[in-house]
Amino acid sequence: MKLSGSLAVAATLGTLAAPSAFAVGVLLGSGTLNTPGDLTRIQVGPGVLEFLDLSVTRGSTVAAAVNTYAPFGFHWAKRVEVSDLFDAFGITYASQANSVVSMAATVAQRSSFIDQLGSGSVVLGWLDDLTTASAHTYTCVSINAGCSPDVFSNNSPNFWPTFPGSSTGVYLVRAVPEAPTWAAMLGGLAGLALLMRRRWVGV
Repeated sequence: MKLSGSLAVAATLGTLAAPSAFAVGVLLGSGTLNTPGDLTRIQVGPGVLEFLDLSVTRGSTVAAAVNTYAPFGFHWAKRVEVSDLFDAFGITYASQANSVVSMAATVAQRSSFIDQLGSGSVVLGWLDDLTTASAHTYTCVSINAGCSPDVFSNNSPNFWPTFPGSSTGVYLVRAVPEAPTWAAMLGGLAGLALLMRRRWVGV
């Protein structure tokens, strides 16, 4: 079946790879959106995810953070995406409704997480997990007893929409097209341009 030029491009754009929920996140390193190193890049299966550093959105509400960074392709990260992020640092993410859940992590794992996504000795972030009208989930990762326990998730009606002291960031993430996808997209756009040129010439 042939597609019109516009539909062909739309079909090509729709092929951006979505990371598998069954793959394990692998840390690729840092990237840059506005300032050097303000992105954390992980690979999940064939796809790549970019997380905006929690220090960038510290003190922001989820709504404000999403409104600011949605034009750059970011959305509020869901449980599976944050779980992939934690996997990349060797930490197994866990949560439970209306509960604080401790997560085991070495000092090296916690330090690496904080160095990559935040600053200082503690980093907190809101994620879209077990979200209801009254309860929301945030994580805390720390060294030097900044959190108790050192790594935990908390699903609670408290502290929303901003944590006391404006210390909590927002997990924002975007998917990055694979290299073959970019090539396909460019090919589709070139094909559309050629089609439009032929139509123009034939007028």
